[in-house]
Amino acid sequence: MKVKTILLIILCFILCGCSAEVNIELDRNFVTEDTTLYVDESDPDVISDYRAYFRQYTPVYNDVTLTEDEPDEAVKGVKYYSFKETKQNYGYDWNYYYKFNIEDYNYSRLLKNSFKSAYIVKDTRDDSIEFYTDSEGITIMKRYPQLTNVKVNIKTDLLVEETNADSVNGNVYTWNFDRSNYQKNIYIKTSVRQKSSSSEDTTKKEDKKVEDDDDDEDDDEDEDEDDDEGEPTVKPTDQKSSINKSTAVDPEEEKKQQYIWILIPIGIIALLIVAVLVNKASKFNI
Repeated sequence: MKVKTILLIILCFILCGCSAEVNIELDRNFVTEDTTLYVDESDPDVISDYRAYFRQYTPVYNDVTLTEDEPDEAVKGVKYYSFKETKQNYGYDWNYYYKFNIEDYNYSRLLKNSFKSAYIVKDTRDDSIEFYTDSEGITIMKRYPQLTNVKVNIKTDLLVEETNADSVNGNVYTWNFDRSNYQKNIYIKTSVRQKSSSSEDTTKKEDKKVEDDDDDEDDDEDEDEDDDEGEPTVKPTDQKSSINKSTAVDPEEEKKQQYIWILIPIGIIALLIVAVLVNKASKFNI
């Protein structure tokens, strides 16, 4: 069953002749949103006006009503972006950061203020995540002509099956929008299952490497044994042969012993015969 959640990208609310860079980090459970607005301070009045809009305490979710008349302060029970202002030579960098559960990104304030429609589809059947926007692109550029260009980066360690990114650098997928081409969509589809299979292949490769290392160790042991053979040492088998040679009986001596054992019974039998004959001769003379 498809679990639909509005995902991604955010952008600037309103800019004064400036630009924005949106960095999104996507995994199977979280979406990290890191948006920086580069604001030119050539017109101090404009800066003052935008400070009323780009607040330090900006609610994360779009269902929180916010008006310019409200004081820029935290309200109990409301979640806010982490805000950081950095003074630059050209003006200011205003940074907004928050890490969403992927299901909650449906209600991102910056996302809602940037696109007419944008979705993330997490399909549990094939364990994939798909993000896409409509072809009207970043509609905020229609409403605020001061915004000159927007750069959107999506970083993910998931395996990307399809994308229409303008450029790819490692695991970062980039879309560039300016006044002449902001009416285009964003599309990216990842496959968590295939990433898992890839991890299993990596594990198998690591196991194979361990086996190869073991084989190399065995080969080293064999080489050591070969080296030992060159040394003047007596092998156990050689020692046994030496012992057998030192205790072996001479064949001639063995034959003599056999003759002796044959002659002894013959001699005994001959003595018995002589004794019998002597006894008979004695009786006859009597």
